[in-house]
Amino acid sequence: MRVMEKKEKIEKKVKNLGEKPLVELRKIWKKVYGEEAPQHSRKYLIPRLAYRIQEEAYGEMSRKGAKRLEYLADRLEKGKRISSDKLPVEGTELILERGEEIHVVMVTNTGLIYREEFYTSLSAVAGKIMGMSYNGPLLFGMRGKKRVACEKYIKSKEGWVALAKRYDDGGFSGKNLERPAIKELFEDVKAGEVDCVVVYTLDRLSRETKDSIEVTSFFRRHRVNFIAVTQIFDNNTPMGKFVQTVLSGAAQLEREMIVERVKNKIATSKEQGLWMGGTLPLGYDVKDKELIINEKEAKTVKHIFERYMELRSMAELARELNREGHRTKRFEAKSGKVYGGEIFKKATVRRIITNPIYMGKTRHYEKQYEGKHEAIIEEEKWKKAQELIKNQPYRRAKYEEALLKGIIKCKSCNANMTLTYAKKENKRYRYYVCNNHLVGKSCESKSRNIVAGEVEKEVMKKAKQLYENWEEKEAKKEKWENLSFGKQKEVVKKLIRE
Repeated sequence: MRVMEKKEKIEKKVKNLGEKPLVELRKIWKKVYGEEAPQHSRKYLIPRLAYRIQEEAYGEMSRKGAKRLEYLADRLEKGKRISSDKLPVEGTELILERGEEIHVVMVTNTGLIYREEFYTSLSAVAGKIMGMSYNGPLLFGMRGKKRVACEKYIKSKEGWVALAKRYDDGGFSGKNLERPAIKELFEDVKAGEVDCVVVYTLDRLSRETKDSIEVTSFFRRHRVNFIAVTQIFDNNTPMGKFVQTVLSGAAQLEREMIVERVKNKIATSKEQGLWMGGTLPLGYDVKDKELIINEKEAKTVKHIFERYMELRSMAELARELNREGHRTKRFEAKSGKVYGGEIFKKATVRRIITNPIYMGKTRHYEKQYEGKHEAIIEEEKWKKAQELIKNQPYRRAKYEEALLKGIIKCKSCNANMTLTYAKKENKRYRYYVCNNHLVGKSCESKSRNIVAGEVEKEVMKKAKQLYENWEEKEAKKEKWENLSFGKQKEVVKKLIRE
C-alpha cells in the first residue's frame, strides 16, 4: 500500500537513529536542520532528530495538536491523571438508550452536562449511569468491538495493512456527513492516501440513503474500494447497488424511529411536569432529578421581576443588576471547577422573565404544563410581566452611521468602543463608549467615552490626506469627496491596517 510503504520507511529511519554513533547523529542533524548540531549527548539529539524526520515526511504539528501536548504535559507535571476520552465538538448531543431509559449528554466547550451536573470526562458520566467504574467511549459506542472486527477483517486479507490513523466519528449522529473524521477521510481519499475503506456496517457512513449512495460513488470515482464487513455486497454491480439502497433505507428508518422515540419520551415527561435537564435556571437546584428552590438565588429572581415592572427596560435592568453585583447561575463541577457566574445581559434578563418555570410550569414548544416543582413567582405577576413585554412599544433607533465602529478601541483595556447617545436640553449627543464599561466589566480608564464628532473629524481629516497619496487612488480615479460613506469607512480600515 502506498501510505504503508512510506510509513514503514520513516519508522525504520527513526528506529535506526538509536543505533547511530554520536558523530553520525551530528551529520544527520546538519542535513535535516541545515546547521551544526549543538554540543549535547545522543540522548538529547535522538528525539529531536526523530521529530524532525517525521515533520519533513508528514508536515509540522498542527496548532491544535501542539496545544493538546502542552495541556497533557501540564497535567502530568501537576500529577493529574490524563483522560483518554476524545469528545466530539461543542454542541453535540450523545444519546444512549438503555431499556426504557434515555440518557442525553451535552458536549460543551468546557466539559459535559448530564442531568444538570457537569462532568470533565465521558467515563465519569458512564460511571454515574452504570453505578460502577465504566469506560465512557465504549458505553456510548465511540470505540470497541466494531473497530476490532474491522481490523480482524483487514488482517485476514493478504498484504492489507490497517492505517494507524483513525477516522473515528463516535458520538456524532450518522444523520448527515457533517462530521470531522469523515471529512478528513474524504481529503485523504482525494490525496491518494487510501486504497480501501472498511466499516462495520453501511450506516457508519451515513444513515441517510442519499448520502450513503453519494459517498460510495465518490469512492468509485477515486478508485477506492468500500467494504462493510457485516454486509458483504459488491456495490459495483446493479444488484449490489440495489442491496446498498435497501440497507441504507433501513438504517435511515431506524434513525428516524429512534429520534421519534426520544421526542415522545421528552414530550411525555414534560406533560407530566418533570424537569428534563438542560441549563439549570437561576433560583433552582436539582435533587433526585427534581427542581428545588435555591432561596438565595430565588431572591434575585423575585428582584428581577419586581424591578422590570418598574423600569420596563431589560437593558437598563441588566446594567443595574451588574452594578449591584448580581451574577448569573453558578455551577461547580465534581472536579471543583466553577462555571457560570457571568454578568447579566439583556438576553439573560429576557430568558428569565419569559421562562414559565418560575410560575411552576414546564414548557414544551409552545405548550405549558403544570410542573412538579414549586413556583418562585406568582402566576398573576408572571403573566403581567409578559403583557408588559408584549405591549412594550417598539422603538426603531434613529440610524446614524458610526465611522469608527469596529475600529476604535479603549486606550485603557483595549475593548471595542460602541456608539451611544446622550440627551441634554433636547439636544442629542454622540459618544464612543468602552464596551466593558457598558456591560459592567472593569475598565481603569477615567474617561470611558469620547465625543464622536471630534474624533471622527480628526480621523477623516487624516484619512483624506493619506488617501490623496495612496497608490490605489490613481487606479480608481475617484476623489475623496465623491466616495460614499461606506467606501470612506472601508478606506479608513485599510489605511489603519497599512
